[in-house]
Parts: sequence; C-alpha cells; structure tokens
Amino acid sequence: LFDNSTSKPVEVTIDDRSIFTPSPTNRQTGFRRAELQPQPANANDSVTGIKTFHFSVKTDDSRPLNYTHEYMLVWLENAEYSANQFAIGTGKFFDSNSTSAEEAQSLYLVGNNGAGPQPALWRTKFTPGIWHNFALVLDFASNQIEVLYSKGDKQLKRKTGFIANDLTKLGQYHVGILKKPTGPGGIDVTKQGYQTPGIHEGVVYGGV
Repeated sequence: LFDNSTSKPVEVTIDDRSIFTPSPTNRQTGFRRAELQPQPANANDSVTGIKTFHFSVKTDDSRPLNYTHEYMLVWLENAEYSANQFAIGTGKFFDSNSTSAEEAQSLYLVGNNGAGPQPALWRTKFTPGIWHNFALVLDFASNQIEVLYSKGDKQLKRKTGFIANDLTKLGQYHVGILKKPTGPGGIDVTKQGYQTPGIHEGVVYGGV
C-alpha cells in the first residue's frame, strides 16, 4: 500500500544459522534472529517529537512461522539496549501458558518491557497471504502510542486512541524476525531454551 517506484518489498528469513552474536563472548544461542535497521542521517530525529512509523507485513506460505514460539517482527529498542519501547509480535508469549492457538496466530502490540513482560495492548488475526498495514503514531514528548491498521489495499483506520507507554531513552528501530525459544519460565531466553532444528521461516515487509 505504501510502496512506490523507488521502493520494493523485502523478505527477512531465519534458519538454524541465524544466531545473534553481538560480541565474541555473547553468542545468543537461545534466539534465532535476523533484521534490518533503518539508518537515518540523524538517528535521534526518528525518536523525538511525534513520528508516524509506517510498515506492512505479510506471511510467506513457503516459509511458515511456528506459532508455538514468540516472535518479534517490528520493534524499537532503547539506546541502552535494556528494553524494547514497543514491539509488534506474533506467536505464543514465552512466559504464558494461557495463550490460545487463535491468540498465537495474531499480530499484537506490546508496550515497554523495561519492567518485565507486558500483555498485548492491541491484537488482530495474522491472516496468511495478505498484507497487514500499520501506522504507529509515536508521541515521544508525551510517551504515548496509537495504532492505525488495515488489510490488503484498504485505507488505514484508527484502531486505538493514544495509549500511555514509556518511549524515553531514544533507540533504534528493528524490522525483521527475533524468534524466542520454548522452555520453562525464568531461563535466560537469549542463551537457553529450545529451538527445533530445520528452521526455514520468513516474513515479507513493505512500505517501511
């Protein structure tokens, strides 16, 4: 819906080799992870004032996700790398035994997780094979977030009012896949937990 002659969709994929290693001593074997990071000329300009972040996301039937895992698909990580200020995710929450199959196969917004895991602030079915279009209005001055959303080529509609959410500490946007492991509560999900071998998963993005 938001692409034009100078932009095109892109697919992000993960497999068994998608292990994030931010340093030689920090190999995060609990995750399977790959993403793109927008690089504006002045990164702080994208996380000050009021900004509207547009993106569309679609499943790939040839590289299906495993909804028994929790995924982050779009998120804003603060500049201290200590929390995500928001995330669009799908799948079963790692720390929840009450997520139904229907809830797992949905797209949801969660807020700042600096104080621990957060419940979904908004949710919609992640219908396969169609574009899901978002505009997230981020008010960094007032620490609020608002969701506009549509499917296919339909125009965006407001789905929430402004929701209080901590957006301080600047940060960087991530567009891609972070797949958490399964396992018991309390483990270090970055380095512990279980990932089924043979991963071949992808998500298509457009209009970012």
